Amino acid sequence: MGSISTQHTLYGRETIFKKTLDDITIGTYHSETSLSVLPIIGPGGIGKTTFTQHLYSDKRMEEHFDVKVWVCVSTDFDVFKLTKRIYDGMLGAEKEESNTSANQTTNLNGLQESITRKLKSKRFLIVFDDIWECNSEGWENLLAPFINGDTKGNMVLVTTRFPSKAEMVKTTNPIALEGLEPQVFFTFFLRLKQQQRYKFFSGCCLLAGAELH
Repeated sequence: MGSISTQHTLYGRETIFKKTLDDITIGTYHSETSLSVLPIIGPGGIGKTTFTQHLYSDKRMEEHFDVKVWVCVSTDFDVFKLTKRIYDGMLGAEKEESNTSANQTTNLNGLQESITRKLKSKRFLIVFDDIWECNSEGWENLLAPFINGDTKGNMVLVTTRFPSKAEMVKTTNPIALEGLEPQVFFTFFLRLKQQQRYKFFSGCCLLAGAELH
């Protein structure tokens, strides 16, 4: 999944969302260290990615970080591939690259050196979504370009369903997401049903219009 959520409202997570947002932008993670790794854990389907998407796209996060990159990991924990995705994400809309830069992207050391230069004096946010497979050596290698930043308040968010992975990567206490309260879940369920009815009605209207022509 990407960084944009299809769920416009974050149901039942308002309190922890606000606290996490405050901690990142004005609180603990903002001033104490140069890099914090915050895992967000919970069973599959509990809403880890949606919660993180809402954090990632919040206006305060947009204003707080100079660079933001979202990377979906899943079971393919390949340090070079992930580093390349981060580098490509940092390039964003930049179209012009020198031959030197192009050559550097063909090996891990070159990529990491390029990332380090691009992040110099910039505050950054990196999201690694849905980590399944990861060992401590690979994780340390992946983080190498980010650990010696010039600014404080840099963040790495990690979503995973595995507590052991969260323990391995964390520099601060993980956020453990649990199921929604019954009333909140019922509200969420009704909203989904309304959306499905709207899609069905819209589809019927389109079909009827096509038949009229």
